[in-house]
Amino acid sequence: MKPSRSPENTSPSPFTISDIELSALATGNWLPSTLDLLVAAQYSKNVLLLWAVADSHAEAREAYAVLEQLDGHHLSDVVRHPSVGAWARHVMNGSAAAKRMANVAAAVAHRSQADMPITIPDAALPSIGVADINGPAVVAEGRIGDVEIEGPSFHHLRPLSAQTGNDRIAVLIDDVDPFRLPGHSLLSKLRLEETEVLLWQRHLAAAWKLLVERHPRTVPWLSKMVRVLTPLDRPGERGQSSATSRETFGTVALSTQPDARWLANTLVHESMHATLCAVLDIVPLLQGEDTQLYYAPWRPDPRPLPGLLQGTYAFLGVTRFWAKEFTHDPSDDFAALEFARWRADAHQAAHVVLGSGRLTEAGRVWTEAMEQTLAEFRKVSLPETAEEYARSSSHEHADRWRKRHL
Repeated sequence: MKPSRSPENTSPSPFTISDIELSALATGNWLPSTLDLLVAAQYSKNVLLLWAVADSHAEAREAYAVLEQLDGHHLSDVVRHPSVGAWARHVMNGSAAAKRMANVAAAVAHRSQADMPITIPDAALPSIGVADINGPAVVAEGRIGDVEIEGPSFHHLRPLSAQTGNDRIAVLIDDVDPFRLPGHSLLSKLRLEETEVLLWQRHLAAAWKLLVERHPRTVPWLSKMVRVLTPLDRPGERGQSSATSRETFGTVALSTQPDARWLANTLVHESMHATLCAVLDIVPLLQGEDTQLYYAPWRPDPRPLPGLLQGTYAFLGVTRFWAKEFTHDPSDDFAALEFARWRADAHQAAHVVLGSGRLTEAGRVWTEAMEQTLAEFRKVSLPETAEEYARSSSHEHADRWRKRHL
């Protein structure tokens, strides 16, 4: 397992994105080769992070040596698991223990059926699950301590999958790994009950069918972007929450969704964030730093420019989703309302980003492509009730924001 870059290897990154690819990504035209590049770059980032942990922390080197012996698809499956990169990043910023490299090695060894006992500091195996054991334990011969990893006492990450025709998505519910979404205030502290897992499976199957049949462009993209679902608590009795993190590429965190269509919309929304995060790891879209905060039509709080850029791209995806839903059924009032609201607000935000003076050359290519796409959406004729709803909702949100922050 060799990183593509290290402090001793100062050659340019092997990952580059052309202006044509940037424009396509920015408009939601995801070329398969570009998606593969983003995924490969994220894997390379995790490999480099693991190397950096071992290089700078002696307590991680023995376990890292084990990983180097176990190169193969089992290694890839574990290293790609979102919590692995999050943990390694936290080690490098001083907020996590490097000795947990042993947990990564033990997970790969178990998947590879390798006969090499490994002592881990806690009973979590990334991409596999956890055991109810306090303190260190030995992983060997399919067991953590006295707990069989394939037995009923081990808390596995539970799989969900859906298939429509030849199109399939497969994910894991990660509600146990301590690094599944570090620091999120709504991260659920309890495992999903089996009844909720069944509900998530039903919603995923129906959402995937909807996406395949009405949003086919999103299908290869989502199947590459989403590997893990992590439960969040709801922010209130009727609220919904969802999130992605640059630390955990491949994870969509979300509360239990009210229905399949809302789940489909949430997967699109959060995967837009993940896509932009992956792009930003390869090419900067903004330059310089300032303390200026901006109005974001979808947030109650002022946002820095990177946050506004992220939100604009995410709501371009939301706009496209509801545009397709409205096209599918022009009598769908809810789709018309959502389409009208978000196309206007995202277009307004794109103009603000364009006028910020902080875009790199690549950032201008990206943002101009977003703006042009949203401008085309605004040409679509909608019922006057939807247009009025968009105007009044936007004005009310802006008025509340001004009263709170100005």
